[in-house]
Amino acid sequence: MKEKEEKEEKKKEVEEKEEEEEEEEQEKEEEEEEEMEEKEEEEMEEEEEEEEMEEEKKKEVEEKEEEEKMMMKEKKSYSEGERRPLMLPACGHTFCHLCLATLVARNSEEGSFQCPTCRHLQSLRDLNALPVNYSLLEVVARRQRRGASHIHPNTHNGSQDQHQDSVGSVRIRATRLVKQLSNASEDNTNSVTTALVNLAEQLRQRRRLHHLLQESRTVRAAARASTTLTASTAAATAIADIQHRFQDAHITTDTRVWVGGPGAPASPIDMITPTPNTPTYIYSPTTPTHTHIFTYQPTHIFIFNLPPHQHPHTNTYLPHHPHPHLPHPPLPHLPPHPHPLPSPTTPPTPTHTYSPPTTPHSHLYSFHTSTPHTAIQQQHNIFISEYFKHTFL
Repeated sequence: MKEKEEKEEKKKEVEEKEEEEEEEEQEKEEEEEEEMEEKEEEEMEEEEEEEEMEEEKKKEVEEKEEEEKMMMKEKKSYSEGERRPLMLPACGHTFCHLCLATLVARNSEEGSFQCPTCRHLQSLRDLNALPVNYSLLEVVARRQRRGASHIHPNTHNGSQDQHQDSVGSVRIRATRLVKQLSNASEDNTNSVTTALVNLAEQLRQRRRLHHLLQESRTVRAAARASTTLTASTAAATAIADIQHRFQDAHITTDTRVWVGGPGAPASPIDMITPTPNTPTYIYSPTTPTHTHIFTYQPTHIFIFNLPPHQHPHTNTYLPHHPHPHLPHPPLPHLPPHPHPLPSPTTPPTPTHTYSPPTTPHSHLYSFHTSTPHTAIQQQHNIFISEYFKHTFL
């Protein structure tokens, strides 16, 4: 049974394959027939086009023949038939027989007509009775005898030469115009590129300056709120860092920002050799009168060495450097000071001269105190904080 089934399956497969092959052959035949039909149609179209072309050529040939016939008619002698030159008796102008016959036919009712050249009235009469202009006939006959080599040059050749010259000159002018406009476009492109580069650099400087201004306002707020030496020192460090970054930003300006303390013109800046650039003082409602912008960048180091003070209760001098592991004594209640402190707007007398910087931030203000956080030292710290507020805000 299995063998029979296998044989039947094989037969079915063979039959299916044969059917598929037959279908493929039929499809191929159909495709070939379609291709043949398309080719025949194309050939028919080509034949029709050729016939149309031949018809057009025939028409062109016929038209040319007709034109040649017309030309031959025109080339006939004026002495023949309707081309005979006739003279008008009233004015003497000459016209061909055909033209005069047309004029007479148009004005037959009026009994007269006007000369087409001078508008002189001519009476109607038999055209055959009009005299013939034999002089014109002799000129035409003489010209025909001389031949084409003796014919006067045609003015059309001269106009053709002038046309060619004008075309050549226009081409040259157009080429020059394109070159000049190309050069102008290149110059304009270069100028625009330069302007864009400059604008981009100015925008970069503007953004950098805006960031520095925002940071300076933040430092101003922090300095106003500072009450300790650490906060004041941090504010001073930030101010110096902003000034240093302003220099590194290479902002295009004739001024250099330097924020001095109260009485800045009397600071060690006076020890610098004067230059033609004089300081420019800028005052505004938000700028203290002791804040200046100079055209040079000085660097100072002010070191305020505060002397040790005697403890108000124990009458003993505190050590300069307390032990790092010992806790600081608690701050006692501040008694009234026997001597008033100096004004915060007056800076303490510096005990050290300024020196050139050795690091990028060596111009920062540094304070070396010799006493710990005692009552007297706290008063000095308050004084220093007030000094920084009035100096940098």
